[in-house]
Formats: sequence, C-alpha cells, structure tokens
Amino acid sequence: MINPKTRVTPKFRDSTNFNNILEFLTAYDEESLDIIKDMNNLDSDYSIVLDEIGKSLGVYPRPLLPKTIDGKPIVFTYGLSQYGTVPYSFADLGEYRPMTDKEYSKVLRVFALGLNFRGLVQEWEDILYVLTNSTVSFSNQASQFGIIVHRDLNFLEKKIIEYVLRYNALTVSINFIGTVPEGAEPFRYGISQYGNMTYPETW
Repeated sequence: MINPKTRVTPKFRDSTNFNNILEFLTAYDEESLDIIKDMNNLDSDYSIVLDEIGKSLGVYPRPLLPKTIDGKPIVFTYGLSQYGTVPYSFADLGEYRPMTDKEYSKVLRVFALGLNFRGLVQEWEDILYVLTNSTVSFSNQASQFGIIVHRDLNFLEKKIIEYVLRYNALTVSINFIGTVPEGAEPFRYGISQYGNMTYPETW
C-alpha cells in the first residue's frame, strides 16, 4: 500500500494536525467502513447499525419478547399447558430477551413507515404486511375496527404485532385482531353468509 505521506509536500507531511487527521482517517478497518456505509440500512446484518437506527426512531433499547421453547411460551397458556407444570406469568419467571436483529428490523421498518402515517387503510395494510408477510382485511365499526391477518401466526409473531399496535395513536381503537388460514375468506358480520366463511381466531 502506498504511504499517503509521499503524496504531500514536506510542509504538510511534518504537520501535527495533518498527521492527526491522517491517523483518524486510516484508523478504521474494512469492517468499520462497511458499518459506516450501512448506517441507513434497515436490513443491516450489523446489530450496532440497527441499534443506532432504533435510537433515531425512538425504539431503543430493543423491545423485549418472552423466551420460548420450540416457539411455544414457557409459561402457563390456557388450552396448552398442564396445570402445575409451568409458571403462570412471565413476570413470575422473569424470562424475557431482547429482539433478535431480524425481529428488530421489522419493528424499525414499521416505525419508519409511521413517520408519515395518516391512518389510511393502505398504510395499515403496508405496516401489517411488514409484520406478517401476509395480506390483511379490516372489520370496520363505529369508532373502532378489527384486523384479520390471512395467515396463521406463531406466538412470537403475535407478540411483535401486539408491541407495535400499542402505539396506535388514532382516534379509532383496535377492537380485535385475529387470524384465518392462508387462502381462507374471513367471516364479516353483516356481509358474509353464515356457514360459508372462516371465523377469525382472535387473541
């Protein structure tokens, strides 16, 4: 590698300020430069980049999610757990973990979309598509609405959605959120015929 000092005049070559600047500019290794180039990338492979973006979006420190075993909660869940085999709440267990880079990236992308959020149906669809990778439909009622995701979601996907929806700042409230299997047509009160559609599974 060519020594950059050979390309400058002796006046600068022996300057303390010049040498300090040169040392600063050459102090970064290749990975550091890659990180600097990646500072606006919401899909970055570098945790430090996502953390810095999270700070600028007001989502830092990383949100916490319950720990799971094989994707299932390790606390009591009605209909799933046997009585007396697991703790009753995450508070009792204290088992939480920060979001992974992949989970955190989704949340950051949603908060970035929310910077110009006006509450339009298309904007809601865009946000929920980022979180679920699925289409959604809405059940509108006076001053509230329900959200139906057209895909079965696992426990952690639901927790991430619940975290994001806590920041709904609209004058209308979210009445319920539910899922139907992919490809199924959800039942809508006042629109669908009874017995012909799939009833959303709420949580």
